Amino acid sequence: DDDSDDDDTHKTAAAAMDVLVRAPTGSGKTLAFLVPMFAALTAKLEDRERDTYEAVANAALITPAAAMEALSPALRTTGRMAGARRLPSLAPPRGAPLALILSPSRTLAMQHANTAYSLVGGNMRSEYFPGDRASLFAYTGPKGLRLCAVASEADARHAVLAAQRRRAAGTKFERDDDDLIYDDLHNCDILCADAATLRRAAEDAARAGEVLFDASNVSFVAIDEADACGDDAAAVLEVLDVPASARRVLVGATLNTRAPALAALLERGRSATVVQPRPAKRDEIAALGETLETVAAAKREQQQQQQQAAER
Repeated sequence: DDDSDDDDTHKTAAAAMDVLVRAPTGSGKTLAFLVPMFAALTAKLEDRERDTYEAVANAALITPAAAMEALSPALRTTGRMAGARRLPSLAPPRGAPLALILSPSRTLAMQHANTAYSLVGGNMRSEYFPGDRASLFAYTGPKGLRLCAVASEADARHAVLAAQRRRAAGTKFERDDDDLIYDDLHNCDILCADAATLRRAAEDAARAGEVLFDASNVSFVAIDEADACGDDAAAVLEVLDVPASARRVLVGATLNTRAPALAALLERGRSATVVQPRPAKRDEIAALGETLETVAAAKREQQQQQQQAAER
């Protein structure tokens, strides 16, 4: 479809299988795909939340720490936590990922994971473990979300090993008591990864006769800077056998629909539309600046009041 900023284009984008979002760096592209992703996953996340609540409610012994572990969001980077013992969970594994976010670099993958984690109530002061009290009570959406990141060679190796242990055990498992191999990709709602690392992990698992994770539940795929990682992203979707019904959102500052890197992602027979926001007007930019300054001033005042209260 032609680029446009009117309501008809956004309605078309809501109905299309593939959406290309083209906007300059710093314009909020990350939220442009994270917000609709969470909206699209709401029903499935609520189902998983219900299962988590039931498991916690039926537990024979509930401690505050155990309840916090089960109901707070968590961001896992399994390779970085290798060998670290976790609190035992009251809830069973939540299942394989519902959404996949791919990017061209490991730094960007972790940025996406951190942003998504904060949106679901995560506290970045404890980013690799369930958050504190604010994570559990301040966020009013589905509880207990699990986000995973594959953004290092250690993450990739750990994921492949977990896939091998998964088949050997004959079941999906959360922890291996012998050497603490956590099967995080089968206890994950949203997976963030750099496309090249995830591709290598998926291909390594396939060569060993394994499936890195069950991708049959994936219904939303976001690919940031798609023109920079299109080939790797397409290979990931193919090797993992991501359902053709999954919506794809391709994001970038300079997306060219005719670029070779996007050819494999823009398959024939799938409806697609391009969304490109109009440039902001000067008065809108000025108004936004005033709003941000007002918010910052209010925050400074609140911090001063808290400091004065603490001194008293």
